[in-house]
Amino acid sequence: MIGMKEKKRERAEEIVLANERSLSTLARAITLSEGQFALILVRCNYECCKQPMWQQLQGLTGIALKQLVLQESSQTLYTVILDAIAKEDVSALLVFGLESVTAIDPVLISTNQVRDEFPKSFSFPIVLWVTDELLHKLARFAPDFKSWAATSIKFELATVELLDLWQHTTEELFTTLLEKSVGEFLSNEALKLSPGCQRRQELESALRDLQGRGVSLEPAHYATWQFILARDAFKHDLIEVALEQYQRSLDVWQQITCAVSDGTDQQLLERIGILQCHLGWCYCRQAQLHPSHKYRSWEKAREFWQAGIDAFTTAGRLDWVAHLTIQLGEVLQNLQNWADLQALALQSLAQSQTQDNAAQLPQAYGFLAAVALEESHWEDAKVFAQTALDILDQSQLCQPQHQGWYLLIRAKAQRQLGQSAAAIADLEAALKVEGLLPNAPHQSPQLYLDILQELRSLYFDHQKYLRAFELKQKQRSLEQQYGFFTFLGAAPLLSGRQDHQLSPLEIAAAGRLPDVNRLLERLSRNDHKLTVIHGSSGVGKSSLIHAGLVPALASRTISAREVIPVVQKVYSDWRGEFSRQLSHALDCTPNPSSDTALDPQPLNQLATCVNQLQQAADGNILIVLIFDQFEEFFFVCTELEQRRQFYEFLEHCLNLPFVKVILSLREDYLHYLLECERYTNLSAINNNILDRQLRYHLGDLSPGEAKNVISTLASGSQFKLDDALIDALVQDLASPTESVRLIELQVVGCNCKRKKLPLWRNTKP
Repeated sequence: MIGMKEKKRERAEEIVLANERSLSTLARAITLSEGQFALILVRCNYECCKQPMWQQLQGLTGIALKQLVLQESSQTLYTVILDAIAKEDVSALLVFGLESVTAIDPVLISTNQVRDEFPKSFSFPIVLWVTDELLHKLARFAPDFKSWAATSIKFELATVELLDLWQHTTEELFTTLLEKSVGEFLSNEALKLSPGCQRRQELESALRDLQGRGVSLEPAHYATWQFILARDAFKHDLIEVALEQYQRSLDVWQQITCAVSDGTDQQLLERIGILQCHLGWCYCRQAQLHPSHKYRSWEKAREFWQAGIDAFTTAGRLDWVAHLTIQLGEVLQNLQNWADLQALALQSLAQSQTQDNAAQLPQAYGFLAAVALEESHWEDAKVFAQTALDILDQSQLCQPQHQGWYLLIRAKAQRQLGQSAAAIADLEAALKVEGLLPNAPHQSPQLYLDILQELRSLYFDHQKYLRAFELKQKQRSLEQQYGFFTFLGAAPLLSGRQDHQLSPLEIAAAGRLPDVNRLLERLSRNDHKLTVIHGSSGVGKSSLIHAGLVPALASRTISAREVIPVVQKVYSDWRGEFSRQLSHALDCTPNPSSDTALDPQPLNQLATCVNQLQQAADGNILIVLIFDQFEEFFFVCTELEQRRQFYEFLEHCLNLPFVKVILSLREDYLHYLLECERYTNLSAINNNILDRQLRYHLGDLSPGEAKNVISTLASGSQFKLDDALIDALVQDLASPTESVRLIELQVVGCNCKRKKLPLWRNTKP
């Protein structure tokens, strides 16, 4: 032990001496470069090391040193330095903060491009402080600029300082979580500990430096590092990885606690409670991602949250006890353990702190309402739900999931009590609760679906079939969108939720991704001004456009131009509709006349649209006009003059630069397009609108493609099918033509026996 301490002391002395030599080297480099440009790179990975070195440097050089700290929003290096020295004489400039610049890659690239301007504008040495990672980026993105500098000068922290950095991180991390993350998951991004951020890079540098010196982290620091890594994994739904790392961290904290004489250290108990809380969240998320094993996951969540409640109770953190009690009740509800849920709610109400807890009190009554509803005590369920709503309203807390849930319970009770009108009113109100709407930040999709189902059933019972059908359509669409159910039935696929990335699973699995890529390639070519997509009814033309092509176009550039798709599929007032769609896509003020169904000057309106398209082209934008379900145009526009206006408009569009047109229609209506050639001059397409080079045929699926559709869609949803069933289904659908119609696949899949959906509770924090 004494030998180890001596080695650490010797190593610390070596680092101090190395830093002193580096400081002398830096001071000499600045002094020798006075009056001329020089680039000096100083490599230091720790913020706490920079200020002491800066202060000592001022005393060594004997010249005035100016300090410049770059902002995260900085867009260039050269102009920022130029602005900083505009009104004063500078002998030497020390630049800090480059590693924290958000757009660091473009900044370095632009710096490299203006490399030759530095010696022309700056007659003094520039000392650029960088980290190891930033030094690598300089070599990659600004190699010419970096060549101005000699070998970088390095400053390090002593081992004891590195361990102090980890100790400070551990204490600050758990203190912040205890105070600001009561019962809710606070991401590493919010704590400035996510991969890539400055603080995280310091920790990783400290790990590397300690490892290089043969020094291991203290057990508490190791547990903290595993905890941070687990939180990263949880954020990205790598649940198995997160569980393993959380468990490692918990094991270490429990071992440290056991080493304490009485085992009741408050700080250690709080940290154990936080780990158990995170493990509970992890298992609840696992239940969402793998519904076939959800009950086992919920049982594990129950186990950890109960242990967390015990730890926080012993530590005296009743705020955490209250919130974990709520989450434990939610898991008991998912497990349909009504006896334990009722006991938990009654126990919670009996505790004095519950009466002062604005979040826990209404939830306790909500649990009692759920139990009463399950036991067919309709009046009790209504009263408990009403009490929960009243308390929530008085507290003015923003809890949309809870409010929607209480309204649903009260509506179900009212329905059983014969109060259908009141039940409908409650459910309609629940659908409008802010935060429950689809794509809301904290939406609970299953609760929203349950409300839709109950409301649809009520409207159906009252013979309001149109409203019931509308709700059913919305319900099916959301089920498919959120992965609760694979097949949508006889309806086009939609692009995924707002948080989906390009190439939605639906279109990729539907075997149409090659078609999307081929269409993108056509649109990037100058010889394809017009594309006519055609195929039989139900082949998936609208799905291809809305779930595949439009999302792909909206996220890419073609010929260095931003691409803006404009989609139209309503033709009753095609001029007004097109004007609205174009103005919305370009984010400009719509033409006032576009709000009028019967425009007295339609040609002026179209001229305005053509002008908008021209302006967009001048603004480095490529417009793709997509007319979906175009056969409807011929149904609606029965007058020749109406159709001629469109043909003339099409002619203008095809003659505009950087405007592409797509017509999508059923192939049995292709010959209707020939009328266009008789009344307009389509020289841009050689007056041959049905040219084979312009048409893009969309056919049925092969058996292999159909199997891929089913397998991939099912794997990304909560609806699982055995391989043997998939093979049999494809075989039946493919007979006798050896091809599968996409609409038949959707309809048959939609009528397969649906698995019971999980309960509404969205327990991911």
